[in-house]
Amino acid sequence: MFFVVSVYFTGVLYTMPFGNPDRPSSGSMNSSAECADDTEAGSETGHERGRHMRRRVMTTVALILNILFLGAVVLVWRARDAALLKDEELRQFDILTRSVAHEILNPLNAIGLSVQSMDRKLSRLQDDQLKGFMNGKLLVIRQEIDRLNAMVRGFRSLSGNVKTEPGELPLRKTAIEVIALFSAKLEDTGVEIVNEIPDDLMAWADENLVKQIMINLVKNSIEAIMDDQREKCERNLPVESCGIIKLRALEYENAVKEDLLKGLRSTMVEDEIMVLVEDDGPGISKGREEQIFQPDFSGKSGGFGLGLTICRKLSEAMGGRISAAMMSSSGGARFTLILPGMKLGEYRDYSERSEHS
Repeated sequence: MFFVVSVYFTGVLYTMPFGNPDRPSSGSMNSSAECADDTEAGSETGHERGRHMRRRVMTTVALILNILFLGAVVLVWRARDAALLKDEELRQFDILTRSVAHEILNPLNAIGLSVQSMDRKLSRLQDDQLKGFMNGKLLVIRQEIDRLNAMVRGFRSLSGNVKTEPGELPLRKTAIEVIALFSAKLEDTGVEIVNEIPDDLMAWADENLVKQIMINLVKNSIEAIMDDQREKCERNLPVESCGIIKLRALEYENAVKEDLLKGLRSTMVEDEIMVLVEDDGPGISKGREEQIFQPDFSGKSGGFGLGLTICRKLSEAMGGRISAAMMSSSGGARFTLILPGMKLGEYRDYSERSEHS
């Protein structure tokens, strides 16, 4: 509509006579009929030149306005199309995650039932050596079942709202439990996980969700270090004797003292807790600090690339947030998880309960 009006306005401007307001009226023209013909001719030529100039300027202005308007329309259309495409991508991704979760869960349940049946039969075996061997294999199967169940929970968390049960969470104890899960796997790798979280530091968060986030981050660090060492061996480059993964947690004041607030995705406020997972691996490529949290991004061949996406969704469900950065120009990665502290968490929890009461 505006475009049609502006085109019409352009035409009107172009055809408008733009007469000279200072030009004498017909009466005064009669009274001045004795003016010289050459003066009248010169005056008419000046008036005509002025009309053409004003018409040209106004037409140019109108055309510029039309071009600006058309550019704005194109930008709006492109933004709308991008939003519609993003909505469709999210819808398709939601369908995919639900389908994958369903396809994994069905055979997983059958395997779990079979393991339970084998457990009962093993208890009646007389051969202790065979019983010990079978129990070891069943333990591996159970661990893999747990891992796949965690994957299914991750898929489901991506396709819907995450249910949280926040409460007082001792972060050091949670980190100890996470490290214990990797102890057997790291025995012969030279990779060491160091727990530097203070004993008395508490957050207000869901224990299971925080544990899942820590597991994903530690697992990513281990894989990054191992892949880097493997690549260096293949290229005959010197390999460090071990890799270090540090788990740390700081209150706001200490985070400020260590200058850890720079580069965060969003600022940290008082009574929030900063949980850090740091490693001395190859680090994160510049410009990919946000990309790695996208569901379609994976730095590993053959991976779903959903681990960090799940971490972000779980952290946001608890009122927190997560970001990634390089430790230094020479390498290393730092993942920063911000969680509510005790006072802030209790206040938010009280506010939410008040709204629903």
